[in-house]
Amino acid sequence: MWRFESSHAHQFFHRPYLSSISLIFKTRVACVIFSVLLIFSPSDSIELIARPKSHEDGVVPSGNGVALRVLRKLARFPDIASDDRSRFSEAAAGSLNSFGFILEQAPFVVGNALIALAESSESAMPESKDVVKVTIESTSEDTVLVHLEIQEGWHIHSNPPTSEDWIPVTVMMETEGAIAEVSYPEGTEFQTEFSEESISVYRSSVEIPVRFASEKPRDSFLRVGFQACDDATCVRPSTKVVALP
Repeated sequence: MWRFESSHAHQFFHRPYLSSISLIFKTRVACVIFSVLLIFSPSDSIELIARPKSHEDGVVPSGNGVALRVLRKLARFPDIASDDRSRFSEAAAGSLNSFGFILEQAPFVVGNALIALAESSESAMPESKDVVKVTIESTSEDTVLVHLEIQEGWHIHSNPPTSEDWIPVTVMMETEGAIAEVSYPEGTEFQTEFSEESISVYRSSVEIPVRFASEKPRDSFLRVGFQACDDATCVRPSTKVVALP
């Protein structure tokens, strides 16, 4: 049923984008690719039961990779009925399973599959703003209290941080107005999996007093910046702009 077509293989080896094939030559993936290509029948063949589609991206993106990205997007599209989104999600899961071996052995040849994973709500990491709630309370004519509520299992770095490598909580004016003093409280010591030394963090909740040089400016905003981490990793930093009460 399958036929070796030397002319087809010859055309394959002259495609410019395969100069990178040497990068994966020593992997089992290369063996699979070469086995398929060397027995590929010409496009005008009538003896094939089904014509395989490559998972790898080249000059032209892989059809399977693009289809996976589309299925992932359709599964999260709010205007589509719930039952249909479920079917798209199941189809995407089945498609992703077919990429499993290559994603493990040579992920750099299936870029669209990696993008689909990154775009997926199931695999995407939360941002810091998703796990930290920021509110402001007025305590006097010239002072406000910034409340940060931190989800269980997460922490944010105190100000000052234990190391310059960490991103601390910061409070500053978004609009015109002079802040006289921001009183960052002391953090608590916390031991992470990725550091031999304990670090200073805020957990659960923290209150940060902010005093202005005069009365609180009207129609103004504070910018509160922070980065949330758990005991193994940190997620993307966030900045929340909150109106002064």
